[in-house]
Amino acid sequence: MRFGLDSANSGNHDDRECFPAQSSVLDEVALLERIAVEYDIPVPRACVFFARGDSDVYKVHTDGPTYYMKICRPPHPLAWAESEARLVVDLAADGAPVSRAVRRRDGGFATEITASEGRRPLLVFEEAQDGRLDSGEEGLFRRFGRAVGDLHDTMDRLSGSYDLQVLDWDWPARVLLPSGRRLIGEDDYEFLIGLCERMRSFFERFARELPDFGLCHCDLVPVNVRCADGGALWFFDFGNAAFTWRARELAVIQATLPCERTPESRAKAWEAFLDGYGQVRALPLGTEKHLPAFALLQRVTWIARAMACCPLRMGTENFHPDWVRTLMPGVKELANRVLNA
Repeated sequence: MRFGLDSANSGNHDDRECFPAQSSVLDEVALLERIAVEYDIPVPRACVFFARGDSDVYKVHTDGPTYYMKICRPPHPLAWAESEARLVVDLAADGAPVSRAVRRRDGGFATEITASEGRRPLLVFEEAQDGRLDSGEEGLFRRFGRAVGDLHDTMDRLSGSYDLQVLDWDWPARVLLPSGRRLIGEDDYEFLIGLCERMRSFFERFARELPDFGLCHCDLVPVNVRCADGGALWFFDFGNAAFTWRARELAVIQATLPCERTPESRAKAWEAFLDGYGQVRALPLGTEKHLPAFALLQRVTWIARAMACCPLRMGTENFHPDWVRTLMPGVKELANRVLNA
């Protein structure tokens, strides 16, 4: 029974013992009355479910601005959520264009909720700027490159200690090993595990060529970037932030630039992005030479990350049982091009 339809009306806000769920959708009324009021925001008036993805997102309407409440899924640790919040607050304090996390009234950022599927960390953020990073002229991509270069510069200046993941070539194997076998066919599982071993050997050969290893957003896809009035770019959703190669960050951007899907337009957009980035800081060593390898690493990392949380999303999102198999031809083609070059 939903909190808002029964318990809230009767005034009974006690947790109830319930059967464990694979994935839950937390009740808006409970979040409004028990959680939103604990944050340093104007009086909250409504909490409305907004989106489902790697985390559940709710809109919190107040007497003033609108805020967004992000609720992570198990096994996302509370320490990671707290570090994400401190990271964006530190970035904002240094002038980076990011959507800031909101503090609890007791001074912290993250709240841990005991849900039916386990403990779920929760954060509240200011609303992001309006304006999607849509397909546009080369000048937009050049500004995007400068903005990412500035972001990396700011991250280099931060002196805080952040309890975030380290995404190296071993990360996909560590995630695939415990979670993968139950979700995909045996042949695909064995291929991916073998591919992780091949990537380990491949990356070890040139790792010393790539010293630009530091804090990265790790998910600078168009939906996580806003283009405000006047052309300024803003970044949000640092939930995947980690320590990794900056060239790997650029590989994600190259694969998702919002331009026309012709080779010529993609090449021009990428060239404009690199030009903008290079106006701020030197391109990471090995960017051009090893970009396909980082694209392969990113592809396998994404599969591993999705597989790790997939059991908590089955039944609530449109995940087909064979979704990994549909990705295998592209992964195999890229792996053959990179590892057999």
